Amino acid sequence: MPKPIARLMTEVKTKLLAPSLTSQYTVNVYTPPGGPQLPEHNQDVINLSCSEASLPGSNLMTHELKDDFVGTTEKIAYRKAYDATASFTFYVNTGYNVILFFEDWIRYIAGEPLIGDKENTDNRAPNFVHRTQFKKYYKSQIVINKFEKNYEKNGAYLEYSFIDAYPLSINSMPVSYNSSELLKCTVNYTFTRYVLAEKNFAATTSSNSTTSKSAWTSFDESVTGYDYSKFS
Repeated sequence: MPKPIARLMTEVKTKLLAPSLTSQYTVNVYTPPGGPQLPEHNQDVINLSCSEASLPGSNLMTHELKDDFVGTTEKIAYRKAYDATASFTFYVNTGYNVILFFEDWIRYIAGEPLIGDKENTDNRAPNFVHRTQFKKYYKSQIVINKFEKNYEKNGAYLEYSFIDAYPLSINSMPVSYNSSELLKCTVNYTFTRYVLAEKNFAATTSSNSTTSKSAWTSFDESVTGYDYSKFS
């Protein structure tokens, strides 16, 4: 059994005073293969507008064994289970790109005409019918990269890839005549599983370091009031 160990304060500082912060991350939302597509600029706006996300969790499904040993109950794991949904909150700009994109994605899944479809936009007709799309056409992927402020020196970061993801619902967005606040859109995604990978910036510097810097510095600081240029 381990015994108590006296530790120097310098050792404690080295091991404990380098916590990971919640504000350093990026989110990449990929469009479905058959659904609504976005121009590159709008795609970047949506990715950068993600103000809140959650790193996914997992758990083990178990079966109880009682009385194999006197007075004991054991839980035997037989399968890994993933979270049912993942929620992402986006700032809404004056072009309403986030709302329009996710509303169109859900419309596409449900077989309704898209908002910008000029050929058939009237789904209020009494004889309106629709047919839900096949999943292979509307599923896509979301990737969360979790890194630290000194990512260029530290190198390591985590990549969470949500497989077969698509928006399940959009939360209501209250508006009022009270003091103005930033309008946010929360989208709840469902997915089959996620894949966690440990990555290293040093191995991919030539392909994505420029993109990462420009992504932080191009974010409109007037949205959050936070200076993202320090990450460049």
